[in-house]
Amino acid sequence: RLFTYEEFGLRSLLLDVTVIIAMLAQFGTGRSLVRFFPFFTAGISKDDKGLFSLTFLVSLLGFVVFAILLIVFQPIISHYFYDKSALIVDYYWSLFPLILLMLINNLFEQKLQANSNTSISTFLREVLNKIVTTFLLVLFYFKVIDFEGFIIGFILSYLLNSLIYYFYLKSTNQLRWKIDWQYFNRKLRKIYFRYSLFTVFTNLSGIVLSKLDIIMLVFLLNLSAVGIYANALYFCILITIPSTSIVKISFPILAHNYKKKRFDLISELYKKTSINQFLVGGVLFTLLWVNIDSVFEFQKEEYATGKMVILILGITRLVDMLTGVNGQIINASKYYPFEGVTSSFLVLIGIGTNFYFIPRYGINGAAFATLISSVSYNVVRVLFIYLKMGLSPFNSQTIKTIAIVLVGIFVGSLLPNVGNNIIDILYKSSIIALLFIFLILKSNVSEDISSLFQKIRSRF
Repeated sequence: RLFTYEEFGLRSLLLDVTVIIAMLAQFGTGRSLVRFFPFFTAGISKDDKGLFSLTFLVSLLGFVVFAILLIVFQPIISHYFYDKSALIVDYYWSLFPLILLMLINNLFEQKLQANSNTSISTFLREVLNKIVTTFLLVLFYFKVIDFEGFIIGFILSYLLNSLIYYFYLKSTNQLRWKIDWQYFNRKLRKIYFRYSLFTVFTNLSGIVLSKLDIIMLVFLLNLSAVGIYANALYFCILITIPSTSIVKISFPILAHNYKKKRFDLISELYKKTSINQFLVGGVLFTLLWVNIDSVFEFQKEEYATGKMVILILGITRLVDMLTGVNGQIINASKYYPFEGVTSSFLVLIGIGTNFYFIPRYGINGAAFATLISSVSYNVVRVLFIYLKMGLSPFNSQTIKTIAIVLVGIFVGSLLPNVGNNIIDILYKSSIIALLFIFLILKSNVSEDISSLFQKIRSRF
């Protein structure tokens, strides 16, 4: 017994709304924590003069504000969704613990990110959370728990994360709650909160652009459409898992290099992230796309209607990866206000395109609107960085990198099915993986990936 489309759509909606509100509740201070951490610490010191404590206090205040707003607007929201998506009304209560726990998770993760330590957060998010979710799904499948039990377990998984974060930071002496008001003087607070204010718009725009499709679908269509779309979206998220880790670790490095005025290192990182992200993402997208029909055979029939969504969103993710860490470079520089202003306009474009395409083309329209918004977002940022800083994510290897991915997709599309879904997936994936390894090593488009393979070979 699996989720209904409405239940699957509700889980996706709850998560997206929680991500947006948890981000807003920080009032931009989470990004400021990472941005200003090098200025508050000296050498290997773990004392941030209370920077984390202030961020924590502001975030808790933000949670209280948004909790009050959710309570005030609950009757209006419940009335709107009562007939078309009643599950939203039934599980409205779950937003409160989810937002609070995700907010705390974000704070601890940003603290570790400021210390250039993303291994713990990556493990919790990409490994432990998925193990817990899988365990809950197994319990749900065998009717040990119902859907409400699944939601409660899902909430408790974030509580588990928070406890692990807390005890890890405590054991490594990274939690110091006292604020040094003498160091954190009025002038520094002004700079800190000014930067935080601008990053509210930046973060909001970035998060909204990535979550807008789900939210617009539930308003313009229904939870069933959200469920089918979310299923396709989760496949595309798999493409971006390695990229997400790269982006998170890059921001503190960029902030440090910008402080030292090492634009040569920033340029090098900009180009490397473009090549490496696109190569890894391209391989994962190719493996997904050539096997997608076989994968759909293991799901409910209606989920296959999201195939075109996977193609459009996959291309969207690849374009985003190809343009490197452009947003992080702007936010680490003196030009950070630009990111907030332009991204706000792009959110308006996103809303407009979703309103136009969803009524006409359904879930495919939502995906296409996301493609337009995301590509526009990245083109503007790449051009701005080039004009203001003379930096570009592209070099002579970029064309080779794109060609390698296109060759992989073309060859994969020619591979025939043998009649067994599992065998099809195994043999196609093996051929595609070997092809990519050969092309990447032969062309040497990525020094990092080639070096990694050399290290692996030297051990055997």
